[in-house]
Amino acid sequence: HIGTELCHNDSQDQLTNLEQRDTAKQLSDYMLYLMVMKPDMMSSVASTGDIKFRDTCTEVSKLFDIHELPDLVKKKFCLFGRDSEEEKETLQRNACEIIFNVNREVKPATMQTNRNELLLFKASALAKELSKVSPSDEKWSIISKLWVELLSYAAIHIRSCAHAEQLSRGGELITIVWVLMAHFGLGNQFEIIPGTE
Repeated sequence: HIGTELCHNDSQDQLTNLEQRDTAKQLSDYMLYLMVMKPDMMSSVASTGDIKFRDTCTEVSKLFDIHELPDLVKKKFCLFGRDSEEEKETLQRNACEIIFNVNREVKPATMQTNRNELLLFKASALAKELSKVSPSDEKWSIISKLWVELLSYAAIHIRSCAHAEQLSRGGELITIVWVLMAHFGLGNQFEIIPGTE
């Protein structure tokens, strides 16, 4: 999600491939929403999703504190308050630029750091690699396909009773994806075979 956010806020890529950019961003945001707000739908990360999200927000806040950006630290990055849309976008662009430009002199394997800080480093490295993909529409095609695959994988790995509960409350996109995949017999292609991980 962080890598997608960094690419989405890349100032050089703001006006191209709007449809693919928006689709990738919406799927990324939706999957984060499920992980944080509907952990029962994401059974494999139900116990860690909210904790991981809060820990990552804390690490991001520390990073902004290091860069002496009190406005971003006050907002805690994840808790944008009542700011105008323009203020939110400016803060978000600044935040993404800082994370994108995280530079480490050592390789991640030799770093003595916590997992959340490593997560930011990996997200920054991923976004840098994706920014090298040319043309831009190919980059957004890759990102969009990744999120569709993650959505599909998550859809078939959610307990059936969780899907049924959501249907009784109006449903979720992931439940519709699950029903469509079951209808077309696509569930087995995401099955992980032991020893191939």
